[in-house]
Amino acid sequence: MKIELNKAASLAELKRAPKQLVAGLVIMLVSSVAGGVILNTQNKTETLLVLNRDVAAGDSLSPEYFDSREVLVSALNSQWLTPDQIHGGTFFAISLSKGDALRAADVSEISSNLRLISFAVEETELPD
Repeated sequence: MKIELNKAASLAELKRAPKQLVAGLVIMLVSSVAGGVILNTQNKTETLLVLNRDVAAGDSLSPEYFDSREVLVSALNSQWLTPDQIHGGTFFAISLSKGDALRAADVSEISSNLRLISFAVEETELPD
């Protein structure tokens, strides 16, 4: 069996080879950097506030109501509050139980001397 080479085609392939090599190296580099960033964020933790007692709507937030818990950043989304986001003049908007994590929707700021209260209402069925 005799193999014949097309010299013009071989020369064209050799001219394309450096471009393909560079493209392959760029793809490998981008993939490596992206993988490193993903792995790096998987091991980071954030401090999350967890209630150590039951609270009622209208109670003022106080640091002694919370325990801090470390949570992986990959399992955390932006709705949870961290210790540095709590300040004076903030109240619980709803009643919460011991062990609940504090979300942004669970707190409210009141600019005057008003106080939030909660009360129970009888369950009813609303018309469609």
